[in-house]
Amino acid sequence: MARLPTELRNEIATIATDPNRMLFGNRIAHEDATLTSRGAGKGLWLYDELERDDQVATVLQKRRLALIGRRWEVEPGADDDARAAAAAELVSRAFGNRGLERLVHDLLDAVMKGVSIVEVIWAATSQGILPAALKHRDPRRFTFVAEVDAAGVLQPSLRMLTRSSPLDGIRLPARKMIVHRFGGRYDNPWGLGLGHSLFWPVFFKRQGVAFWLGGLEKFGQPTALGKYPSGTPESEQQKLLEALQAIATDAGVTVPEGMVIELIEAKRSGSFDSYEKLARYMDEAISKVVLGETLTTSNGTGGSRALGDVQNEVRLEITKADADLLSQTLNDSLVRWIVDVNMPGAPMPRLWWDVSEPKDLAAQAERDTKVYALGFRPTLDYVTETYGEGWEPRVEAAPPAPGQDNDLARLFAEAGRAARQRSTLPAEGADRDTADDLTDQLGTMLSTGSDPLMAAIDALVARATTLQDVADGLVALVPEISDDRLAQLMAQALLVAGLSGRSDIADQV
Repeated sequence: MARLPTELRNEIATIATDPNRMLFGNRIAHEDATLTSRGAGKGLWLYDELERDDQVATVLQKRRLALIGRRWEVEPGADDDARAAAAAELVSRAFGNRGLERLVHDLLDAVMKGVSIVEVIWAATSQGILPAALKHRDPRRFTFVAEVDAAGVLQPSLRMLTRSSPLDGIRLPARKMIVHRFGGRYDNPWGLGLGHSLFWPVFFKRQGVAFWLGGLEKFGQPTALGKYPSGTPESEQQKLLEALQAIATDAGVTVPEGMVIELIEAKRSGSFDSYEKLARYMDEAISKVVLGETLTTSNGTGGSRALGDVQNEVRLEITKADADLLSQTLNDSLVRWIVDVNMPGAPMPRLWWDVSEPKDLAAQAERDTKVYALGFRPTLDYVTETYGEGWEPRVEAAPPAPGQDNDLARLFAEAGRAARQRSTLPAEGADRDTADDLTDQLGTMLSTGSDPLMAAIDALVARATTLQDVADGLVALVPEISDDRLAQLMAQALLVAGLSGRSDIADQV
């Protein structure tokens, strides 16, 4: 096989050799124009100040929590491989012990600043060499310098600034710092956070609110005007000034005789809603930059369901992008380090987040009901997979045998004839009456052999003394009876009760 030339195997257009890149010695500067023009020496501290804005803090928190609340999983690097499964289990246990949610929160600070750095403190445990702590570090304590790598190419290298080396910093040991980047182009090691785009909306909002408050103060209360005669001593003038200042807080003031205080009402032709509109506009601009939508953070006129679904899809796409970037960072750093240290050569597992939206079970159930009406029924496996555990097949009541469905008119006629015949016969026992005979007659007529529901209905009618007793008893059997079967049984039972009552009246007559 032909050997590739060196210039084809190695990088040549690196950041360290870029003549357009600003370097201070061998240190690589930020490419963020906002930090350069408006930072005033604050560096990334400028973006910490932006998070003091209520809207910025709210939308950044929503973006972080959108991923923190998701289910994560470490899957083996190869199927049917014992070492791969063991490596995945080791990484999963390490993340579970340390609390992956906190790490996600810290690394997503790169969304605002462009870069986030977490220090790994290792410890030897019974399970292996695993992270004992994960400490979020201030990115201002670090710098990137251009160093020659093993291939002889200048590459960005992370250094930590110290008091003894405040410019170029000191070298860092391997497997020590997790560096997560957001945004940026052309191999910029600093990334490019959303603070670059959020600075101006926050700046204009603050200026507008300042003018708004000033206008409210000016037009919300009158301005006090003090007048004193010509030649008034300076000490008396000072007393008048103090009286004017006290008007804003005191209920009453005193002034020297001969001096006059007037209250001047400020007049304006317009309103202050322009300042409010400016503040709301900037809040919406902030929401669009961070979340890609405004509907979930705006108190405006709202929107249609279709618009809400579209904006929710945008929000979900941003969450997926954050999950993918973070997975790549952790898989290339901490996941790999844990496996390399404890199980060298094992297939590398992969950490990922499930960012799919939960199913709308109400809509799913409605669809399944329609499919069932077409003649299909779901399997138990489908029900469990779709709606979760805890389901079992419902026991349907056995349908009546052919020829025993009993037309209501025929049933009424036969039961009536039986009642008239038995009402003239003497009772077979001291405890029997016509209602008992009628119940036996109808039970024989409607017998379905092994139908437990029919037996329950027979017992219910036999015990009942009033029509209401029958109705109440049937209600208790409702969960075990299908709708069609319930209607049939209620008709039969109520018929028996009605015929029994007629028999009692006939006996009395």
